[in-house]
Amino acid sequence: MNEPILVNYRMHGGGDQSFDYHSHQEYEIYFFHAGSCRYLIHNQIYDLVPGDIILMDGMTLHRPNVRSSSEYVRSVIHFSPHWIKGVLHEIGGMYLLESFQRLHHCLIRTKENTASKSLEQHISRLAELKNNSDINNPKVETEMKVVFLQILIILHQLGQEEFTITPEQKVDKAKHAENIAGYIQSNYMEKLSLDTIADALK
Repeated sequence: MNEPILVNYRMHGGGDQSFDYHSHQEYEIYFFHAGSCRYLIHNQIYDLVPGDIILMDGMTLHRPNVRSSSEYVRSVIHFSPHWIKGVLHEIGGMYLLESFQRLHHCLIRTKENTASKSLEQHISRLAELKNNSDINNPKVETEMKVVFLQILIILHQLGQEEFTITPEQKVDKAKHAENIAGYIQSNYMEKLSLDTIADALK
């Protein structure tokens, strides 16, 4: 990514598109708005509901799995932490990046609460600034950083409440499904059957 930040607000697209596993150096904020999506991050599986937010450091392979003919609406921000670190250092706000650095990825289930509505408004404004303005204009970049700081603050507040789901908090059924996915991913070159998978995971 040649730009320090990319913002896509309410992108539409569904099962007619192919989404491959990918990784990147930029941090990612993924906001699921509507439709049907099962999100895979390495061998972790998240069944998303509207209002869900995934924070990622981008380095782990990930992709959405979207049902064919299903609606799929999401907002995505990719950003280089270096773009905002200077401001965070100045205001003592480096803790706002902790979720990306410490957890590597996590799900925030907002249930479309008031904070998530405010977050969406800020993402909309950030996209408007990024996509319709000259980012090289110092005034535009300053406003973008101010809006982005507000986004990070809201995400941090949501992450401090009971809404955050980390990989360690998965229920047994979800963990078992992820173990299967991980085994298949690691042994896809071998001849696999239901019996061999079951025996391996006993």
